[in-house]
Amino acid sequence: AQLFKESISMGFEEFNLLIKAAGEHNACMKMRGRFSSYIRGFDGAKELRQKLVQACTKADFERILFTEAGL
Repeated sequence: AQLFKESISMGFEEFNLLIKAAGEHNACMKMRGRFSSYIRGFDGAKELRQKLVQACTKADFERILFTEAGL
């Protein structure tokens, strides 16, 4: 669980930088694939990926990765 949290934390660091550089919409499009890589190999990754590829806002990513993933 700790490794998963660290992976997601790194993903959000990248996400926040992308938001500053390219705006939220562009960052979200990019992070759909990037977060899929960050969660690869963890339990429940397939189900989370299916939700992540539909995320359109930072709030969507937070809901999926913190609330639904149980972080």
